[in-house]
Amino acid sequence: MINIVDVINEVVEMGTEDFAPVYKLNEKSFEIFKQYCKVIESLFEENDVKGFSAQANEDDMTMKLSFECSYFRIDNDTKTKAAAVFRRCLSMNVAWLEDELMEISFTFPPLWERA
Repeated sequence: MINIVDVINEVVEMGTEDFAPVYKLNEKSFEIFKQYCKVIESLFEENDVKGFSAQANEDDMTMKLSFECSYFRIDNDTKTKAAAVFRRCLSMNVAWLEDELMEISFTFPPLWERA
């Protein structure tokens, strides 16, 4: 499994460089976001993840995480974690891809603020 937090650290570092000097990283928001990434990582450990991507949106400073998998199951053991993530994200989308894969995307609140 991909270490989501490592990927996020790279994307946020690049975004912070790209968005400067107009925007700066809100460290508190970033720390909260990393905790949610760890929860998401644990949710996907039991599912068949084929791919993962992270993207910083320069228009609204949000972060989008996308996962490709053949199934995504939430059971009694994981429903509390899933509910926490769903409440924190601005949106969640599911799209069917080729080869019986689906893409699950989460968009999270902005990590950067005006400097």
